[in-house]
Amino acid sequence: MRQLIKNLLNKRLKNEKGLTLVELLAVIVILGIIAAIAVPAIGNIINDSEIKAVKANALNILNAANLYVTQNPDIDTITHVPAATGNSKFTETADKGTVGQFEGYIQSLGSFSSSGFTITNTNGKVTLTATGTDNAITAGGKTISFNGAGIDDIDASNADSNTGTTTGGTTTYKVTVQ
Repeated sequence: MRQLIKNLLNKRLKNEKGLTLVELLAVIVILGIIAAIAVPAIGNIINDSEIKAVKANALNILNAANLYVTQNPDIDTITHVPAATGNSKFTETADKGTVGQFEGYIQSLGSFSSSGFTITNTNGKVTLTATGTDNAITAGGKTISFNGAGIDDIDASNADSNTGTTTGGTTTYKVTVQ
């Protein structure tokens, strides 16, 4: 009996020349379904990483500004004006006329290199406001706004927006992703 089954199986395998058209179509349909699910998911991952990179750049700028303001406590504001060509410019204002060199405290502005921004020091709390169209930077197909955002505000912000301040029925968010 065992030999009979073996002979039938061998005969069947010898006659097998490849895949039938139905089997091939089934494989193509399955691969199409997998691609339809995977491609949008990968696109979302890329967009989210671009948004997180902008937030990381903002945190780097604020951390450098915190260090700078700690060593130069008279600084009130640091304004970055992007240059059309060459190096961008920083302008600093201080209570007592002491102006240092913020450029030495940050190695790269990342996504902020072509955008203007203002860093404000209010009683030792350093905040960032983007100064462009709608105080925002575009990344990952979305617009990220920074309006007086501190390190805690950027850390606390989720994919859409963080807790806002409501004044007279209008809610203002410090970090918004739209």
